[in-house]
Amino acid sequence: MKQLKLAVIALFTLVAVGNVNAQDENNPWAVSFGANIVDFIARCNVYRLYGRFIR
Repeated sequence: MKQLKLAVIALFTLVAVGNVNAQDENNPWAVSFGANIVDFIARCNVYRLYGRFIR
């Protein structure tokens, strides 16, 4: 029974690894992740920190 369990795990691993595809234009990733955070309370003077970049 132990050998059967090991054989089944090996078979599933082989099938999973054999079915892996690389990402390209025709085959994009199926899973993505994104997060957005908005701070409504200004804790500092933004112009004082980034004034030289904002003109």
